[in-house]
Amino acid sequence: MHILLTNDDGFDAAGIVAMREELVRRGHDITVVAPFKQMSGASHSITIHVPLRVDAIEDGVFAVHGTPVDCITLACEALVKTEVDLVVSGINGGQNMCQDVLYSGTVAAAIEAMIVGWRAIATSAFGYHDQDYESAAWHTAELIDRGIASLIAPDEILNVNCPNLPREAVRGYKVTRPGNRFYDGFVREELDVDGHRCFIVGGNMPRWEQNPDTDYHEVHAGFVSISPVFPAFHKQSADQKVSNWLNAQGLLREV
Repeated sequence: MHILLTNDDGFDAAGIVAMREELVRRGHDITVVAPFKQMSGASHSITIHVPLRVDAIEDGVFAVHGTPVDCITLACEALVKTEVDLVVSGINGGQNMCQDVLYSGTVAAAIEAMIVGWRAIATSAFGYHDQDYESAAWHTAELIDRGIASLIAPDEILNVNCPNLPREAVRGYKVTRPGNRFYDGFVREELDVDGHRCFIVGGNMPRWEQNPDTDYHEVHAGFVSISPVFPAFHKQSADQKVSNWLNAQGLLREV
């Protein structure tokens, strides 16, 4: 299988290196198109005002001076000349669960791959430091080798989060939904080195929704979380509500 690897942590980050090594060991053909530097939190941003430089690091490894979504765009339009069977974004250093899927460059790259017509998986290793990337790489690759990519519809991605445990300690796999997380003290006011007022965005350790079907709950319990994500922008169930309101206001016009 020809797999395109990307991420938001940089082309030489420990997670993507571990993922590449595991997939190569299993016999897959790998192309890496990933950001030149750390781009966490880039979400679905693109570069439109400056030229994008690309460094060819080695055969099949490209470092893009841009965002994770830029990487997918360039891979599709310019850098990858052979058919891509699957895009794997990650392994991200830290979980991408709950509302954080909206901010994650890792997840955004997978969604952009979906948009251009490629099947895609985003994969992340839980925790804030000392992640076991070899374990996350093995479990992600195991899902791939067992054919999970064949389940991915044209309008969805799979968001995988792996517990920060040795491979043998992982209890299994669970289908989940993105839950909710809450930060206390999300914005902190400080003074910079010059004594000017500034703000630090990030907050203290988050609190997580604990319902059993959520991503955090199952990862915390030792399972690999698999969340099918459907990034739809139209809420059809709300159409009638808005139409009724327009009609009541005398604003609804029939063609």
